[in-house]
Amino acid sequence: MSSPFTLLASVLLRRGLHGLRDGLSISLLRSLTVLCGSFGLLIGVYWGSRAGLQILFEVPGLGEILCARLPGLVYLLLSIMLTISSAVTFLGIYFRSRETSFLYALPVPRRTVFLQRWVESTFYSTWAFPIMIIPFHVALSQTLQANRAYMISFPLFLIPFSVLASSVGAIAGCGVTAIGLTRGLLKRVLLVVLVVSVFYCLRGGQTAGFQLLDDNPIRFLQTTLVKFSLGFSPSFPAGWWFLGAEALRVGDLERAFGFWCLMSTTALMVLWIALWLSPGPVFRLWARGSTSKSSSSGIRSEGLSIDRLLGFLPPQTKALFAKDLRLLLRDPGQWAQSALLYGLMGVYVMSLRGMAYQNLPVKWRLVVTTANFAAVAGIVASLGTRFFFPLPSLEGKMAWLVRLAPLAPARALTMKLILGMLWTYPPTVALSVATILMLDLPQTLVITAVTDVLFMNAALMSLSVGLGAILPEFGQEEASKIVSGFGGTVTLLLSLAYVILATAIISVQLGLIPLGSLGASHVTGTVCLALFSTGISFSVMKIAIKKVRTLEISA
Repeated sequence: MSSPFTLLASVLLRRGLHGLRDGLSISLLRSLTVLCGSFGLLIGVYWGSRAGLQILFEVPGLGEILCARLPGLVYLLLSIMLTISSAVTFLGIYFRSRETSFLYALPVPRRTVFLQRWVESTFYSTWAFPIMIIPFHVALSQTLQANRAYMISFPLFLIPFSVLASSVGAIAGCGVTAIGLTRGLLKRVLLVVLVVSVFYCLRGGQTAGFQLLDDNPIRFLQTTLVKFSLGFSPSFPAGWWFLGAEALRVGDLERAFGFWCLMSTTALMVLWIALWLSPGPVFRLWARGSTSKSSSSGIRSEGLSIDRLLGFLPPQTKALFAKDLRLLLRDPGQWAQSALLYGLMGVYVMSLRGMAYQNLPVKWRLVVTTANFAAVAGIVASLGTRFFFPLPSLEGKMAWLVRLAPLAPARALTMKLILGMLWTYPPTVALSVATILMLDLPQTLVITAVTDVLFMNAALMSLSVGLGAILPEFGQEEASKIVSGFGGTVTLLLSLAYVILATAIISVQLGLIPLGSLGASHVTGTVCLALFSTGISFSVMKIAIKKVRTLEISA
């Protein structure tokens, strides 16, 4: 007789297979388009990674060291992103899904329900990371001319690494829910953490202890690597992966097996802790969250604050804008992830002086600036796909009610675009301008940063909101499942492709890829980015508005 978990897991598997079959039956051409687009993106990431790593490898005296240490930083960033993604996804699938209530009503143990929800959230939060990191790992292996054992280190360590990150994310999601149930405490905690981080970075920037000399690059490299020592430390999971992969590269199988066992046992221990807490504290937390209601006074005060803030808008526009804004503010998973991503990027930007990057040659400072532009564009692409793409679908079968409002469909969709711009543009432009100031670059580049980030935000938000209207999924009630569907995958692929192309254009604009004189390259890059981004924004939104006007919702 099958165990309860086996039955629930088989239901998940069958549902996934049925969804895949339905997608293929609806449109084989659509599915092949996604497959070809994904394959093309993988090839583009591979060739881009190979070219960048080759340039880094050819740095005299330092190239091999930089390439060998780079995976530690990648694994460190991957662990942070996986943990945040797992926490946000677990919040939606376990605490906010109606399916959890149905599962708890079944005659199965509470621990089994928790494990089933954890498996589902792990799949939705981690499936894209291996696909995006495989091309980089292959390019790095070829650049370092590593053996085959180093090639297999990626899947070998990825499985326990993902289990560990998703288990920590699940526990973190429970903690965020527990703090969120205490009124206002979560916002105060995040504010204190942000203030302390900014103060620490500013203090670190004022006390930078060395100056880079042209004849002393080793000292600069050593100090820079110390700033990211967590990626190489044997005390953290990212360091275990890095050291284990390095051991495979040099042929030390015993040492590599030791780090793999350390990673696996730690992942199983954290998962066991989460399962041990699931029948008691976690279940009571879910029950408390599912039965607690916000007080009418709190809702009334929140509504009055938003209405007062949007008082300059026409009544119809203000009502729809306030609805979408409340959806964002009332979900701690949404604004908490935004705050964490912007906070991590802000901590890095504010610590640039602490790493003495302002003493690098101008060319390398422009390289850092271009990389930071790509990073903030990647954050916007992630937030847009995760939070703003599902907005049209989350209206569900009540979308007809919005259609009855005295507001044109074009304006309703445009308000979602403006909300996305207001949510992402101020922090990203602040980070980009701070990068230029921290690196002591010409202040004329501030105008470049303001305009470039504006164009990139407009294009990425147009892709998220527009494709959310073009490819809606009204049958889903969970944002994580909407994002993991066909439309979310297409949006993510197109957003990442845009980020890659926009970064290449910015490289031309800043003179890293010269096209004639520096002034000609700057003008050419600016015009190309403006035309490219504007063309994407207008074309996608035009198609989306036409789709919304002719939308029919079945009962």
